[in-house]
Amino acid sequence: MRHKPDFSSYTDQDWQQLSDLARQQTSLSGFYNDNYRLVHDGHAFLFRFPKKDEEQFDPKPFHEADVYRLLEDKNLPIPQFIYESPDKTFQVHLFIEGTLVDTIYPPGQPIPNDHLEKMADFYERIALLEVDVSNILASDWPQKGPPLTFFEKLLENSWVVYNDHLETHGDIYKFLELPKDPYSPFLIRASELSPRPWRLIHADIHRANMIEKENGDLYIIDWELALYGDLLYCISSHIHRCRFITEDRAQAAQKIYEKLPKDFQKNFMKDLSFYLDYEALSSIISDSVRFPKLLKKKKIPITTMHELCVYYADNLNRLSKLLGTKTTSPEQALSWFTKWGG
Repeated sequence: MRHKPDFSSYTDQDWQQLSDLARQQTSLSGFYNDNYRLVHDGHAFLFRFPKKDEEQFDPKPFHEADVYRLLEDKNLPIPQFIYESPDKTFQVHLFIEGTLVDTIYPPGQPIPNDHLEKMADFYERIALLEVDVSNILASDWPQKGPPLTFFEKLLENSWVVYNDHLETHGDIYKFLELPKDPYSPFLIRASELSPRPWRLIHADIHRANMIEKENGDLYIIDWELALYGDLLYCISSHIHRCRFITEDRAQAAQKIYEKLPKDFQKNFMKDLSFYLDYEALSSIISDSVRFPKLLKKKKIPITTMHELCVYYADNLNRLSKLLGTKTTSPEQALSWFTKWGG
């Protein structure tokens, strides 16, 4: 068990003053949070400030600080939670000194075998970890049932995202030849998912949510989108959002499968394919909104935008085989984003 420094002498006022100092530092990457590193009294802290005006595309049945408290001392490679302000406007972790995986191995580049092994080990730990979430889980989020129960809850959020953007982006969805009810076919397939024990899952593991330390240890950060349900969904979202090359995608899935307890292995590849199809659809619906905005605001380098165009094209082409949507190339996707961004 890692040693946790004692910060009990720090008052709320102390943390508030430190948070003010943190905001004067250079902002780190983050989608739903503004993140800052601050060194004080020999300790490096990470201050996380939830963004108030960021558009929400994902379900959030947990408060992130509650997840960290629950998982403390559970032998998982996650940040050490230190403090949350009484008004919940910021939280503090010990800063993990290392490098984001997307910096070491950007999308489009192969992932080393030992990295895939560490991820498989992480999923084995999560599969074996039974925790009581009843006191921190949103009251309307189920805690048991077949995978269909979990998927129906996931789908509630996806339908909201889709319907909320029909008025502003309906012409784009029509241009892409998405069905008027794109998620309905998935409900039928979800009824065939194999039952698995429910677990607390991260649900958003991508290259920028993993930190590799100098000694090779791999840490999983940013648990604000944690869910409770089918671990296979977490695995699929990881494989989908990491944008693996074809060989690494297959190898990652196989290594994870081999590490999982038997209760999680039944129809693994079939069910994984289902969730990957679902991730592709959800991505197209949200990314048709997000990517043109990113391009217009010039928030990301052109090389990163190219990677996103490859990702977008892969998702749309996957859907073409399922739903009869258009197909595209990364170059054509970029021209669409330029047009849609205005």
